[in-house]
Amino acid sequence: MTPVLSEMRYNSWDRTKTRAWPSNDLFTIDAGDMPAAIRLRMKQRQVKQVPTKDENE
Repeated sequence: MTPVLSEMRYNSWDRTKTRAWPSNDLFTIDAGDMPAAIRLRMKQRQVKQVPTKDENE
C-alpha cells in the first residue's frame, strides 16, 4: 500500500506555492496485474447554530 502524496507547485507569476494532488486517490494498493485505489468521500451538511445563554444576553 502506497499513499498518494501531494506536490508543491510554484507559481512564478505571483511567487506563491500551492499544494496539489495528482489524483483523488488516498492510497494505491499493488495488487499485481490489477492495481486498486482507495478513495474516501465525506458528505457534509450544514447545521444551524443554536445560540447559548451567554450569546442571547
